[in-house]
Amino acid sequence: IAYGRTVEAIADELRADSLHYLSLEGVYEAVGVSREEHCDACFSGLYPLEGTEEARGKYALELPLVRA
Repeated sequence: IAYGRTVEAIADELRADSLHYLSLEGVYEAVGVSREEHCDACFSGLYPLEGTEEARGKYALELPLVRA
């Protein structure tokens, strides 16, 4: 629903009076947990896989394709 659209266009699509996004810090503050307690890699792009040669962002946990 949001791809390629402005915030105003998304609000119109949802028939909302207004639309606002929270920062990641705002989300953690709102739900009362710390950032260390949850993985937010799909939002932040910061994947907790430092030090591994195979770590390639969101593809790091996918199995390699094996051909027979």
